[in-house]
Amino acid sequence: MEQNLTMVDADENCRLLPEFHNSFIDEDGYDLSFMERAFEAVQWLAEIKLYFDVYEVPEDKKVILAASCLKKAACEWLLVQMKMNEDFLKLSWSVFEARFKDDFVPKGHPYLGFEVDKFVCHLKPGQTMKSYQREFMALNRQ
Repeated sequence: MEQNLTMVDADENCRLLPEFHNSFIDEDGYDLSFMERAFEAVQWLAEIKLYFDVYEVPEDKKVILAASCLKKAACEWLLVQMKMNEDFLKLSWSVFEARFKDDFVPKGHPYLGFEVDKFVCHLKPGQTMKSYQREFMALNRQ
């Protein structure tokens, strides 16, 4: 069954979109390391791509939809990109994703090619994302 979005349910489904902030402090007021911010970026990309797949978002709508999820420092990045290239929101998803990774996830960063199964098996029911993220970081250092 196809799940095409209509104007009526588009607003409701947009609330499901993951936001990306690229914050320097977490919700508890702790400073986030560069690695944690890179992890947040990779995690957001995975979540937004899953959303695109589930709701069968057309290619020509992906960038504008993703752009609407960028908040705070990430939104500032978007504004700079749009100032440098007025057609930035018309880029293909693959080009947008590559630029996003270039700016938020350093080349050669372990999160760009990590083995998902190695880390997913450590998820525990009811575990907070922060707790999992800290465990992920510790395992990644091993």
